[in-house]
Parts: sequence; structure tokens; C-alpha cells
Amino acid sequence: MIGQAVRVYRREPARVAGAALVLMLPPVVAGVGAEHLIERWDPDVLDGGVIAVVALAALAGVLTSVGTIVYAGVLDELVGSVIRGAPRPSVSEAVRSLPIGLLIGADLVAAVLVG
Repeated sequence: MIGQAVRVYRREPARVAGAALVLMLPPVVAGVGAEHLIERWDPDVLDGGVIAVVALAALAGVLTSVGTIVYAGVLDELVGSVIRGAPRPSVSEAVRSLPIGLLIGADLVAAVLVG
């Protein structure tokens, strides 16, 4: 299986890296934004800044979790197509074929069990 994964990456690095960029860039931007707000936040002034920081940090966490789940699923679809000898789906086709709800539910259960 690792050999097929390496083969997919060698054949289509733009697809693998592009999917990573599309799915992982938003949480990075949200996390950097939250960090920037924290650095500029004045603890002596209680205003909506606290809510904005917490909301942005929570958004970054959710996007990271969902992005990781979807990216893993996309890679599974791409590598699976190589193993089966089937035509490789586009990234959007791979995303649409994933049981997103079940994957997010499984991730939440795992997070609760680990936590």
C-alpha cells in the first residue's frame, strides 16, 4: 500500500499537494489570525475581542479536524484507484464520494475517548 501511495505522489504531485493546500490552508490562516488577535489583545479592555479570539481559535480547530479527515479520505480514494487499476477521480469527485458525516462522527468519538 505504501508503494502505491508513493506511486500516486510521483505521478501526480500537483494533485496531492494541491489537495493538501486547499484543505489545510484555511485552518492555518484561521490559526495565524487567532494568534495575531491574541498578540494585539489588551487584557485590560474587556470587549468583543475575547469572543473573536475564542471563535477564531475554535474555527481553526474545527477546520483542522475536518481538513485532516477529508484529506485522508481523498488520499485513500486516489491510492485506492491505483490499487484497483481504476481511473483516478478528481479531488472534487473524491471528496463527494466520502461519507463525511460518518468520518466526522468517528473523529469526534476518537477525540472524546482520547480526551
